[in-house]
Amino acid sequence: LAPGHSASAPSRRRQHGVAAMAGRAGADEDGSTSLFFLLALLICVVAPWSISVFFALLHPGRDKVRQAFPTVTDDGRQVRQCQTQAMSEKRDAQIRRLTSRTQNCSRGFAFRTVVLALLWVWLIYIAVQLNRIMATSSLYVDFDPYGLLGVARSAKKSDVKKAFHKMSLKYHPDKNPDPTAAEKFILVKKAFDALTDPIAKKNFEMYGNPDGPTRIELGVALPTFSKEQQGPVLMLFVLGFILGLPLTVLCCCMGGASSDVCPNGVLRATMQEVGQKLTMSSDLRACQALLLAAEENSSCRPRPGEEEALEKLATEVRPKGMKATQPMSKAEILFFAHTRRLHDKLTAEMVQDLEAMLPKWRAVSLGIVEVAAAQGFVSA
Repeated sequence: LAPGHSASAPSRRRQHGVAAMAGRAGADEDGSTSLFFLLALLICVVAPWSISVFFALLHPGRDKVRQAFPTVTDDGRQVRQCQTQAMSEKRDAQIRRLTSRTQNCSRGFAFRTVVLALLWVWLIYIAVQLNRIMATSSLYVDFDPYGLLGVARSAKKSDVKKAFHKMSLKYHPDKNPDPTAAEKFILVKKAFDALTDPIAKKNFEMYGNPDGPTRIELGVALPTFSKEQQGPVLMLFVLGFILGLPLTVLCCCMGGASSDVCPNGVLRATMQEVGQKLTMSSDLRACQALLLAAEENSSCRPRPGEEEALEKLATEVRPKGMKATQPMSKAEILFFAHTRRLHDKLTAEMVQDLEAMLPKWRAVSLGIVEVAAAQGFVSA
């Protein structure tokens, strides 16, 4: 082209097309794609976790109360709690203890909450960085240094300097009160750099802006994925983290429980003993003997200093037909004291141990009924 003549319309369109393609390439390399991908993964983890923590803080101990005081049995029958004043007060006191926020806020819960808070901080930081990238990208949308300076594409360097001097005086923030003047002044400066500085000019030709690809440092090593790889990677994350991890934990919990405890909550050794000794001729006394011989009773051990109180209580609750020299375990003493409603004879520690044993005895009793039904001993 001769000096003073502008480029033809097709040539300008080709140059604009190259700049637009360069701008899109820069957008793909500016780190926003990886940030969007990381932000999506964090939301998948933080959102359900936050809902779970909020529900736990709003309804503390709800699952523990349902487990301690079920309303329906496993076979669908309604459970009626004792409505006497003493039992109601004990039940209310236990419910208040189970639903206490101070008791439910354990060290593990506090640690998980701190980790969740850190994840929220990281998520907010990434969102701020994304907003910064988007703001920078929007600044260079349809970036045309010739149009911003108002010069022809064949303008000399001296003409570019004169145009820049004129436009900088027009949009300088100290001289122009317009709120958008500062942004326009920055664009004018970037346009001048894109036409005069060799590095800025090369960046403009390659990436569509004089600054080149803008990258954000997150402080952690993040893998970069192409657009074709992001779909499979996201699916692997969903299958591995969202589904795989909870299922693995559940299987481990179920696997660990199945070695010692049956699905009905009774120790396996107890169910084996019941299966061997329960017969068609077993009466109520035999079933009571199976209940008192259950492995669960071994967890009820005498506390230091209560041997004398247990011996005195044993003389009052010892069943007829049992020899006076025959030793009685603490579980047996508490069982007979409970069946005879001698709770006023128990110390506070004995009452606490009794309340711990009652759910276990109930589970063993239901286990005995299950074995009887499975072997056809319904009539018995």
